[in-house]
Amino acid sequence: MQATRQEIIHFLKKRGRASVKELAEAMGLTPMTIRHHLTVLEREGLVTSQRERCGVGRPRNVYCLTDKARELFPQRYHELAGRLLEGLKAAGAEEQILQVLRTMAHEILDEHLDEAHDKPFEERLNLLVEVLQKEGFLASWEKKGEQYVLTEYNCPYFLIGLDHPEICQVDWQVMTALLNRPVKRRTCMLHGDNACTFHVPSSGEIYLLDCS
Repeated sequence: MQATRQEIIHFLKKRGRASVKELAEAMGLTPMTIRHHLTVLEREGLVTSQRERCGVGRPRNVYCLTDKARELFPQRYHELAGRLLEGLKAAGAEEQILQVLRTMAHEILDEHLDEAHDKPFEERLNLLVEVLQKEGFLASWEKKGEQYVLTEYNCPYFLIGLDHPEICQVDWQVMTALLNRPVKRRTCMLHGDNACTFHVPSSGEIYLLDCS
């Protein structure tokens, strides 16, 4: 990102909100230059503006960060999640952890299972890729002989999975339920592979997700 825009984002992060005049004074730039950068940041969905009345006179525009911009700052959610899982395991709650993972898969599937019900198999695969992408996976599929190969090139759970590989149950259960097929993992990023790959037969017994 351009340096001045980064500076604007950091200033708004510290101050919460600011006007063009306040930003210009803080950075030693002209209001016109600041407006140009704010326009770009608004277009990228990183900054939003609102009218604010301050005493007597015309209202002014003030700018603040969007949730998308806040994601640019370092996050340590994986460490928090890892510590929570370690604490639960230390308390002997392994079965409760697995139940939570099943519930997570069920919640992801809730809005999609009905949609997948009458779809041909390859359309189900397309739907599955869309669902996985929404969850942060970079995924695609291809047909090889009598099997389909689903590949995940990115895993949003990777850092947690290094210490808690059971987290992989979430996307696997989503796959089996949405495809109604047995899904076999062939490679895994947690084992040092470049991607996670899954083989799915073109036909087979229905495999339903148990969320009880």
